[in-house]
Amino acid sequence: MVEFSCDVRRKFIVLILVMCGTLDYTKANHVAIGKNARQTDGSNASLAVDGRTDTCSQTASVSAEWTLDLTEYYLIDGVKIYADNETKYKIEMGLALGQYEAVTIMNTNTYWYPASNGPYRHVRITANPQNQPLKLCELELWGDSKPRTPQFRVFTGIAMSNPPVRTVSSVCQIECSSICLGQTKPACVTAQFDQSRKSCALFDGFEHVESPTNANKTVVFAFAAHIFTK
Repeated sequence: MVEFSCDVRRKFIVLILVMCGTLDYTKANHVAIGKNARQTDGSNASLAVDGRTDTCSQTASVSAEWTLDLTEYYLIDGVKIYADNETKYKIEMGLALGQYEAVTIMNTNTYWYPASNGPYRHVRITANPQNQPLKLCELELWGDSKPRTPQFRVFTGIAMSNPPVRTVSSVCQIECSSICLGQTKPACVTAQFDQSRKSCALFDGFEHVESPTNANKTVVFAFAAHIFTK
């Protein structure tokens, strides 16, 4: 079997990217339907993203929250909450779980057009103020998927919080970036290259902690680089 140097492999990968162009997720419209919904108590969280406004999720306590994982990264242009009451809602959206970048207070049956359309993956909703159980009949998120373009930033001193979805051996750093770009199910958005082992760990999220002694190269899509910097 013929062995190629990392530089030759790098040139081949760049050629393939140029020939193929940008890799995109399938575009979507109402991107919340059927996604992973949870609430801190009560049941039927998924009824708020079933595409119907006549079925509702409801919590048992007044201090509860409802969360949604879109599983991929979307550019969100508009948000609307349906409910059969006059509750005000606090809605937050972010790239990483627990790190919310877009926040607003909104009424039911009104639209919110975020100043920045993201991309976002995680959503959290609470009542505002929290003085009654949280009831949601439908959350509409209107937008498109974030293009997966071959633009990366590289960091060191990072430890990922969740286990990788896949690990590939006998690769170099440029191959690690390319493998992440091509991994779409589940979608890779962060990769870590271990120089000593020549291995590439692929992650489907951005959750991480600082680890100054970690020498691995963390490769991140450029659109999320800001959450890896202080």
